Amino acid sequence: MIQNLLILYNPFYQENVIELHLEILKEKGKVAFGKIRPRSKDQEHKHPQTLERIYQSTTSQNFLQLFLTNFASLFVAKVEAVQKDLEGVSAPEYYFSEDRKFSVEAWFIITDMRELERNDFTAVRDRYLPNFTTPDHNNHTFRIYGNDYDYPLAIEMKKEINYFEDPKKHYPNVFKSAEFLELKERLIELNFGATAYKLHHASLDNVIYAEMEYQKNKQDPLYDFGPIALRYSKILEQEAYALFKDLVRFLAQNNPKILEMRYFSHSKKENTPLGQILSDDYKDKPVLADYKNIIALPSLQQPLLDLLPSPVRVFLSKSLLEVIEIFRSVRNKSAHGNERTSLKEAQALRNKILGITGINILKEIVNYKATLTPPKPKNSPRKVLENIGEIRVVGYK
Repeated sequence: MIQNLLILYNPFYQENVIELHLEILKEKGKVAFGKIRPRSKDQEHKHPQTLERIYQSTTSQNFLQLFLTNFASLFVAKVEAVQKDLEGVSAPEYYFSEDRKFSVEAWFIITDMRELERNDFTAVRDRYLPNFTTPDHNNHTFRIYGNDYDYPLAIEMKKEINYFEDPKKHYPNVFKSAEFLELKERLIELNFGATAYKLHHASLDNVIYAEMEYQKNKQDPLYDFGPIALRYSKILEQEAYALFKDLVRFLAQNNPKILEMRYFSHSKKENTPLGQILSDDYKDKPVLADYKNIIALPSLQQPLLDLLPSPVRVFLSKSLLEVIEIFRSVRNKSAHGNERTSLKEAQALRNKILGITGINILKEIVNYKATLTPPKPKNSPRKVLENIGEIRVVGYK
């Protein structure tokens, strides 16, 4: 039987609760949701044994379905651990605000989330809540009014549903429209395949939003396609950064001095250490124009030759840079807003992103990025002990 808990999230503590947790979940792959102890609460939970049993048994293999609701909306999260003291997982900053001094009773480590209903009290009340029973309250059907529930509330379902039976992640689809999701499915099927799930989440979102705007305006010869061009450029910037970040890490494992090599940064107008690429600070990310300077560094040529196969070197030093130049020329015009970006210019970028004519540049980046895996450490001899007769022998194999 699936474990289930229900928590009411209160906009009094933070208005955009779900959005803040979702942002971290998208960026980190997991996020901590804290059950805040109300200041007005003067007694302990009525059923601590139930909670402790659920908390102790929650693992990645025996996950907990945590339903989050304000009764107008309903979300369900996949929880793979419960912590009393937060450790090794990020949570939104409002939990730690000095002036609010929240006391968190338990941290639920969320690895996925689904949106069941949004801004529709009637649907939550009539479609979902009647399926919940309360085992600590004589198995009565959940009631919104006239109850004495303590939260988190243990619930069971009359018709059991495993909302995370499908192994694919659901959280990228939270807050997305039906139009967005339909187009996403079509683009994945026709243009990206499994590559879609290896892109940065913001890249895939931008692909879809750009395509929605393109389809709505492609018949208008006077439309300024600048915003679409900027989305395409952000996609390439994000994926090129991910590729070069892995490249620098890969090369530096063989020669750490590579991190001290300097390239000219167009955004900073100064020579910048390659090691800064490994930072997660946005201001340290190279711009598109920087990658030509990086790949052309004289001191980097021998490591590239020694450590990379020829197809990877050709892609980095020729194919990718040629695509970057196409994007830069259109992006610069779109960003400065001095003149309209034409349909033809937007189509040139769209063709590269979606692989309509020629290669799909995003697929190429993902495929070559996969080759930049660090070498596996050589197996060291393993000490073994054996008893031969009355003699204990120490050996290696």
